[in-house]
Amino acid sequence: MNRLVVGAGLVLGFGLAQGQLLAQEQYRDPACELDQGHFLVRAAKTYIQGATEEADPTKRDELLVSALRNLEDAINTDQADNPAIWYFLGRYYYMTGDGTGADSAFVRTVQLAPDCGDDIAYYRESMWVQSVNRGIDSLQNGAFEGAKNEFRAANALMQESNVALFYMGGIFANEGDVDSAMHYFKQVADIGMADAEHLENYHTAVENVATLYQLLGEWDSTVVWFERVRELDPTNNDALFGMAEAYVNMGDQARAVEIFDMVLADAASMSSLDLFSTGVRLYNANEFDKAVQAFEAGLEKNPYHRDALFNLANTYLEIAQDESRPQSERDAALNNMDDVVHRLLAVDPNNRGTYRIMAAAHTLQGLSDTTEVILDQMEALTFEISVDLAQPMSGGYTAAGRIINLKDTPTDVPSITLEFLDATGQVVASDTIGGATLAPNESQRFQSSQAGDIVAWRYRVGS
Repeated sequence: MNRLVVGAGLVLGFGLAQGQLLAQEQYRDPACELDQGHFLVRAAKTYIQGATEEADPTKRDELLVSALRNLEDAINTDQADNPAIWYFLGRYYYMTGDGTGADSAFVRTVQLAPDCGDDIAYYRESMWVQSVNRGIDSLQNGAFEGAKNEFRAANALMQESNVALFYMGGIFANEGDVDSAMHYFKQVADIGMADAEHLENYHTAVENVATLYQLLGEWDSTVVWFERVRELDPTNNDALFGMAEAYVNMGDQARAVEIFDMVLADAASMSSLDLFSTGVRLYNANEFDKAVQAFEAGLEKNPYHRDALFNLANTYLEIAQDESRPQSERDAALNNMDDVVHRLLAVDPNNRGTYRIMAAAHTLQGLSDTTEVILDQMEALTFEISVDLAQPMSGGYTAAGRIINLKDTPTDVPSITLEFLDATGQVVASDTIGGATLAPNESQRFQSSQAGDIVAWRYRVGS
């Protein structure tokens, strides 16, 4: 199952000039024709201009209160249909940070004076930026309900933008509210290409909808939305795999196999990590022969990748255990598995998983004596090395894991040399983890980050 993509496409730190309050700007006259002749309109305008230019917060608030009083008096007399009243009321709400009030007042203004639309767009965008940034701040502080309120207000101000909707979808997705997340991501998808400034959000939202349907097991919709993902990005193999999983669950294995073959046909242009990921997906779809193809193609590019070697050995084991296959295929799988396990042992010699898979291969070959020897070697391990994280980083590679005492007595662990390899198997960098004595069942964590063109790791125990 794909992990939901909610982080990609977020637009952080807008920092736009129009995001500042008007108190820090020069006063701007209306850029459209408005009837400002009524004395209450003129008074409200004067107070708003004064508040704009007033540095003292207390005096500024007093001026704004006076502006609101005059505007309300005007509405309650004979000026309710004067667009100037609603325009300056929108300016008042803008200055007080009330996005909902500003939206309502500006809507009324444009109804009465359509020519003011461009001028009002300035204030809408400015308030939108402020609301989005406040929403981001709330998110970063873990105040999710406050963030939702800000993003709802932002969306009311600029419904043509997908940003606030995208954030809302991400919040609900992380909260596990699939229906609400789907609702907002679909709204982003509906806006589509119209928000050209935030196309990445659009692409991500479409993929998120597909993945949510995948999570729900609604396979017809999964296929439809992953097809949309492929229309937007024909190189997105995750979408292909999502469709393949859907077809498998719909009982259409033939369509799934077509997709897998399409991916493998392009193996030469895929990275080793993409091929390893492909192998895992094929394994999970019980397409073991094709999984072997993917793992082997990846290992040709990255021959020392521990997890790929382990997964390939397990895939050969599945084939070898399949009694419906000809014996020749099962024997060939065992022979290939034996070679892979020895390569695995050279990379990860102090891990019980390596010994277990070796023992399974020898058991299938009827080699009970050597199986017993392998199991004895595993039981003789006094400590185990588990690399829990190994991945490329910017300009290098990082690996982290644990050294685990397997015994109920103190264990002396010798020094361990962690080597970082390039695609040819050459050592690019190394790091030594000093020897230590571990208490019963104790574990010691380690981490090493190295620079260079590194694709894999291995370790040696002792000097």
